[in-house]
Amino acid sequence: MQQTKITDGSRFNILSAIISFSTAVAADQKTIERVGIITPYAAQTRLIRAMLKDYYKQNDHHISCATVHQFQGSEADLIVFDAVESYPKAAVGYLMGKEPDSIMRLINVAITRAKGKLITVANDKFWINLYKGTNHIFYKLLDYIKEGHKVVSNSEKTLLPYVEDVNPGSMMQIYTNEDAAIFMLENDLESKGRVVVSLPSSNLRETQGQIIQAIDDAHNRGIDIWMKSNEYSGLSDAWKRYCVGTENATFPLIVIDDEIAWYGLPTATWSFKVDKSSSLKTVYMLWFRIKGKNTIEMIKALTELEVIQVGVNKRPLSNKENSLKSNITEGQSIKSIGLAAFVEEKEFCPDCRSHMILAKNQRGTAYLRCSNKNCKKMKYLTADLNELDIYQNHNVECPKNDGGELKG
Repeated sequence: MQQTKITDGSRFNILSAIISFSTAVAADQKTIERVGIITPYAAQTRLIRAMLKDYYKQNDHHISCATVHQFQGSEADLIVFDAVESYPKAAVGYLMGKEPDSIMRLINVAITRAKGKLITVANDKFWINLYKGTNHIFYKLLDYIKEGHKVVSNSEKTLLPYVEDVNPGSMMQIYTNEDAAIFMLENDLESKGRVVVSLPSSNLRETQGQIIQAIDDAHNRGIDIWMKSNEYSGLSDAWKRYCVGTENATFPLIVIDDEIAWYGLPTATWSFKVDKSSSLKTVYMLWFRIKGKNTIEMIKALTELEVIQVGVNKRPLSNKENSLKSNITEGQSIKSIGLAAFVEEKEFCPDCRSHMILAKNQRGTAYLRCSNKNCKKMKYLTADLNELDIYQNHNVECPKNDGGELKG
């Protein structure tokens, strides 16, 4: 399950949201009186609520979705606790990783809201790799569940039957057969407007040929193709024809006319870094077709689907032809402003002499990295550089007007 965060720090995970939503819908269809979905993060709550709004257009359901803090004082017969946390993040977010007492209260509220059954949705390997041998309360909860309760997982060969059983239908279909998914995608690409594609990985499977052919056919009919990839240089020329480079293509998505979204196509192998010496690759493939205005709008907003990002710089995504007119082919020529522009003007890589770029790591800490993708050189963002930018470009003075100096 791939997970990321939006600019306010709130995390979301599309696959985890789909599983939690589908589980809750299946419980509601079995006439469980009240079903609750609880998650630590507001962004995940908004995504699942959008799915519920599209699925239950008449609001004739008994499902609520809220953050842990919003759910305090409420109860449900069945609670789905969506932990959200997963790769490619290297650490858990603030809410699930802060001081032990706060996490204890958070988990306690989540599990005590269930009058009957508690279902926990989590990436077990992610938690094992981070917290094995520790007393982290959520890791201990997962251990407790595995000791004597029902577990649905790929390793137990129970995930596929479970997903097929809770497949919600209507505005969302879950595919366990790639050929069937591609056949439906080809039909969907008989569109009249625009197709937006996000490619996290260039390690596409052999089925990519069918998909790029369908995209070519759509383009030849006059359909506008917008495409971005985190691994532009590794793509074949057939994909580069439409694609520009970026650093924020976190999720595998195809959105057609803002009416249909595919998650998981084109199929690729994603590798997630665990630590300095090891990584995990995807071993299980599922494909999801979503047809719901609220859900698609929320996915686009949370993922910044129509935005290209390099370092801290962003610009709107467009088709390749418009990008070429702006001298942007691989996302490396985005016009910088403010401190980012100052860094690119003043700082050069000590190894290859390319311009340095202002960037942020997964924890939100600013640093400098070489603009040459073949060079891995990084540098600290120093207070001296920050102050130089303030004094040379902004003439910023202390608002108290007491003669004091501002420091980086």
